[in-house]
Amino acid sequence: MLRDGRHILVDPFLDENPGSPVKHDQLERVDLVVVSHAAFDHLGDTDKIAKRHGCPVICGGEVKAWLMARGVPAEQIRATTWGIRVEVAGIEVQPVECHHWSQIKMPDGTFASGVPMAFVIHADEGVRFYHYGDTAIFSHRVHTVIEAGGETGASEERETIVFTRTPDGLRAVHEHLSPVPAPVDPVAPFPTAAG
Repeated sequence: MLRDGRHILVDPFLDENPGSPVKHDQLERVDLVVVSHAAFDHLGDTDKIAKRHGCPVICGGEVKAWLMARGVPAEQIRATTWGIRVEVAGIEVQPVECHHWSQIKMPDGTFASGVPMAFVIHADEGVRFYHYGDTAIFSHRVHTVIEAGGETGASEERETIVFTRTPDGLRAVHEHLSPVPAPVDPVAPFPTAAG
């Protein structure tokens, strides 16, 4: 939420996300949705949110095609790619390079693919935040089989681990959500050389 009360959603995977306490129909206000790529755990409920709130969506061309096929008006969608800064709803968004893939099955059974993005969002005066999409800085290969929305999908992916320094040492966070809630703390302290 911005100082002036506007709400931005980034990669709104809510309804089928076992880790999300909020579902799309519980959102009272949405002023802008930003989508990094067409994977279901990022694209999520964008179509339902855009139709319900009439808010604009910033995304890549493959996401735009899917949203239009799902009934979101073209004039509500702003397709962009790396390096093409856009201003939508008074919010400046700079798409930046992301190392990942993006593909989605269209309602007619064909597939659309596009360029995944990370974003620098100029949220407020002097406030920017970076959403890395699925950029892999440190990574490992994972074979994933996921069931969602009555469909089963499998992928061979490079998953990301993001590190941050805290007063207690380093913390590591695995970037992708598990399709089944895990009983493990995803922000457990990362062991340091000293202990």
